[in-house]
Amino acid sequence: MAVSYQESPAGIAEMLRAPWLVEALRKVAEKGKERAEAITPVDTGRMKASWVVTGGVVDGKARARLANTARNPQTGFPYPLALERGTRYIVRRRILGRAIDSMKI
Repeated sequence: MAVSYQESPAGIAEMLRAPWLVEALRKVAEKGKERAEAITPVDTGRMKASWVVTGGVVDGKARARLANTARNPQTGFPYPLALERGTRYIVRRRILGRAIDSMKI
């Protein structure tokens, strides 16, 4: 018995923006958010409370995004970036990177 495959660009495009795919990606990002919240150091609690998951269709493709929106209120300094990469005065913690590593299905 032979199987024939015929690619359907319209079908693939429809699948890439399907609601079930958006929801599946959002669930994976939520798993990463839980991990990020668990390993975020707590000084004021602002950074731990600032993990955000967004999802939807962007440019015809399902997307989910995990981000941290925390900033220093006085200066606007993005300290999640400083903890992710490290600075001369702040030890590199790689919080988002480790959360992404835990998002494997």
